[in-house]
Amino acid sequence: MTENLIKLLTDQVTNPAVLGKLGSMLGESESNTKTAVNGAIPSILGALMQSGANVNGAQNLLSMMNKLPSGMDGNNITDLLGGLLGNSSQQNNVMNLGSNMLTSILGNKAGGMFDMISALSGIGRNKSSSLMGMLMPLAMGMLKRKLAGSALGGAAGLAQMLLSQRGFLKAAAPKGLAGALGMSSLDGFDDMAKSLESSLGNLTGKVATPSTPSFNAPKASVPSVATPKAAGGLGRFLLPLILIAAIAAGLWWFMNRNNNTVTIPGVDQTTISSICSNMTGLNQAINAFPSLSSTTTTDAVRNGIVAIQGPLQSILNLPATTSIPGVNEVTTGFNTVMNAINDLTGDTVGEASSALSAAFNSFKTATTGVSSNLNCR
Repeated sequence: MTENLIKLLTDQVTNPAVLGKLGSMLGESESNTKTAVNGAIPSILGALMQSGANVNGAQNLLSMMNKLPSGMDGNNITDLLGGLLGNSSQQNNVMNLGSNMLTSILGNKAGGMFDMISALSGIGRNKSSSLMGMLMPLAMGMLKRKLAGSALGGAAGLAQMLLSQRGFLKAAAPKGLAGALGMSSLDGFDDMAKSLESSLGNLTGKVATPSTPSFNAPKASVPSVATPKAAGGLGRFLLPLILIAAIAAGLWWFMNRNNNTVTIPGVDQTTISSICSNMTGLNQAINAFPSLSSTTTTDAVRNGIVAIQGPLQSILNLPATTSIPGVNEVTTGFNTVMNAINDLTGDTVGEASSALSAAFNSFKTATTGVSSNLNCR
């Protein structure tokens, strides 16, 4: 079940333990502050969703997340916000960071967003700006934490996570949010989700199912054997029986050469077969990943890892995959590669090529181990 991140953040920010402090910072009543928060948080998530609805946009958001102060991705947002509101220096730093993020994401639409929250709650425009500046880093920190705890990270994973919230956004969005975002309707996020799904599918490509080759056994010439009369009737039956047994054994091997006979508690054979089928596409994407050197472009690396993420996600979506030996190592290896890619800042891999290559080879080895454990052919 998809977690409602809008509700999660709103519930913690409107906790009575910090709501009064937040109102004091703004110079507003708790009632007006709560109304403003209830409108601001869906608006922030809507802006992030619009900006991160594709891999490139989500990559920009990841770069912003990496600039968050230490601790902003903590689990208890109520305590985090309470600490910030008790320290004016940290409060101002976080607010300025959030304002810069809002400007970077919304551009000239930021003013309209502040006006919308002001009209909704009755607080001034400048106060709306200050509130959203304080809440933006909290939202980014929450997303960073959730992404780190998910099966897959990276830009594609963030885009998928954001767009998974579109139903919750439609239910919680303040009036006028679509217009403030420059959209005719919030239903436009459904089209963005389809576009993302299509782009990820196009990057991974369709893997054709190999046809089973026809098997024409050569006709063997069986020499005639003169059976001594002393052998009686048994000799003339023995050789045909041996030949029949050999042919039956050969046919049994041929018909069962691709069957998975691995038994894993809690995992049925259908799941094992599906994993092996998806392993074909995963291995193709892994083999197509660019060779890593200091001159390898960052875009090539990012496109390569997105191509891998599609079939890998298909495997992890299957039931009980975590019970399969080696799958957790694959997930850990993939996230290590993603973290290394997210740290890239230039147009080329540069000095990070050695570390990234080592991480990728470990991930590749882990996937090979799963194929071996499942007897995939």
